[in-house]
Amino acid sequence: MSGFGRQLTTRRNGHIMRALWQTMLAGAALAAVVMAIIMMVMNFGVMGLAAIAGMTLAAVCVTLHPLVPFTLYFGTLFFTETSIPGVPVTANQVLGILFLASWFSWHLRGKTMSIRSGFLWLLGFVALYFALNGAAGENTARGLVHARYVVIYFAMACCLASSLTTERTVMALAWIITLLTLGGGCAGLAEAAEKNTFALLLAGGVNHAARIRGAAPNPVVFAWQMLYGFPFAFYIYAQSRNAAARGFALAAGFFLMLVAILTFNRQTFILIVLLLAVCALLYAYPNRKMFLAMLAAVIAVVAATILPFIIQRMFTVTELGRDISFLERYDSLLLGLEMFRAHPVIGVGLGSFPAVWGNYIPPDYSTYYMQFTERSRLKYPDFGWLALLSETGLAGIVLCAGLFGAIAARAWRARRWATARKDFFVYNLSATLLTLLIFIVITTAIQDTFLYVRVWMVFGLALLMDRHILLPAGSEPADAM
Repeated sequence: MSGFGRQLTTRRNGHIMRALWQTMLAGAALAAVVMAIIMMVMNFGVMGLAAIAGMTLAAVCVTLHPLVPFTLYFGTLFFTETSIPGVPVTANQVLGILFLASWFSWHLRGKTMSIRSGFLWLLGFVALYFALNGAAGENTARGLVHARYVVIYFAMACCLASSLTTERTVMALAWIITLLTLGGGCAGLAEAAEKNTFALLLAGGVNHAARIRGAAPNPVVFAWQMLYGFPFAFYIYAQSRNAAARGFALAAGFFLMLVAILTFNRQTFILIVLLLAVCALLYAYPNRKMFLAMLAAVIAVVAATILPFIIQRMFTVTELGRDISFLERYDSLLLGLEMFRAHPVIGVGLGSFPAVWGNYIPPDYSTYYMQFTERSRLKYPDFGWLALLSETGLAGIVLCAGLFGAIAARAWRARRWATARKDFFVYNLSATLLTLLIFIVITTAIQDTFLYVRVWMVFGLALLMDRHILLPAGSEPADAM
């Protein structure tokens, strides 16, 4: 046998031995996994099966695009957090961690986008201030929890932006938010059918029993969730090349508005009119006749069914002196102003308001009923801007206003550049960001939205408003972002 033949035979034998060794290792690993599954089921029963299912889901998700686990996580945002016995995190948070793990896996494979936006430094600085402010607040336990949320949401905003590498992934995100919000809206409509909202309205007018809230804590939050999905539905309508998809997305957006109306939240009626006007003006979209036709159909349905009850609900503003919800919010205003007077620069600490309000009862006892309330009861501020002022002081308000201002400026510059180049993707993406920003700034006046995950998702979209991401190489205009 020649030397070449001996080498070939040796090489072939080596391949066979390696294959046998790899097969043995795979078999041993499989046997170990099977034994681990059997032991977990024997020792922990259903919890063991749940743990196995969770680990399998995690193993699958980390191999897929980060938007896959993000979809699962976003779906849980329509529900209150669900605790897991013996585990320090909730089911919702587990899926959030899974999204971060999936992004990390995607990043290691070089499939994420580098965020080189100047806005990243501003967002990071704001997040750092709020985290430190919470940790150093009057109520350390609540402050540390809020500081942790700020850090996690900052990471999620960055990971989400880094995952949106193409126009296709941005469109996928819009579909995820629209469809899942549509599911939440269907649940709200089912609730209205189950409680027979229209019969309750006819029998007793607009009252708490007639208002729907879905799986949210209250009708106000549920309406906010529904309206949050409208700009994304409108983005699909404006940007999709498929006529059927455009029609479906627009119909879904109007459906979300109709469901939001059934919460009979006064501010929601005003927000709907504002969102319709802003979207009609900011977006570039084909087939305006379809938009106007659907709008006319929705107006006709509302006028024929619940318009009298909307008018009735709006006229309740004349009875605010007897409105318990308003009086609670007025008490929050007085308490927050006392906190601001005592700590004007940095406030009482992010997250501390609900626990320390008892130390800030006005000296003249001008609150409606809080002076008679047990001090151990948690009292939430409700007003978002008031919460920021009382908990984080003037420093927090200035930083937050600066953050929103920077987002608006960057989105508007992107819009101007897109107009010059007739880039409809950038034009409509900046329109979505501006619409969401207007929505958040206004609703923060009546809701404590700063630590809503959906708000930090908007911060993630703002990270895309940068010349390194939106502008083709070598084509930067003079006023590039």
